[in-house]
Order: sequence, then structure tokens, then C-alpha cells
Amino acid sequence: MFSGFILGLILAVSLIISFSHWPSIFKHFFLHHFVITDIIVSVVVYLTLSIVSSSFAAVSAAIVTGLIINFALIAYKAYEKINVRK
Repeated sequence: MFSGFILGLILAVSLIISFSHWPSIFKHFFLHHFVITDIIVSVVVYLTLSIVSSSFAAVSAAIVTGLIINFALIAYKAYEKINVRK
């Protein structure tokens, strides 16, 4: 479980950092469709990490990554609302 948490945390941080380099059409989609984004991230992370580690670690990493990405998207959307008002 701990290894899954660490894998999920590392992957979530890398996805958050690379978010600024994605095309704006992907950013717009991810910011307006949280549930679909969570499903996509969880499935991709599970499929990617199940090759590398045991399935329990991959499942816990997918859950952690999905949660962190969701929180990051919510925070980014709130940040954009604050900047638009100024």
C-alpha cells in the first residue's frame, strides 16, 4: 500500500507539472469534466503501473493519483476564477 501511495504521488506530481505544456483543448476539457478526467487518469495509471508493480500497488496508486489530480484541477479552476476577477 505504501509503495502504491508513493507511486501515485510521484505520478500525480509529474502530471501536474506537465499540465502547463499540454494543448489548450486538453486543458479546457480537463477543467470542465472532472469525473471523466478522473476516470481517464485512473484507468491510464492502473494500466501503466500494473505492468511495473503488483496489482494492489497499482490500484492504490491509481486512487491516489486520481484524487490528487482532481484536487489540483479544482484548485487550478479556483485560481483562474480569482485571477479573472482582478
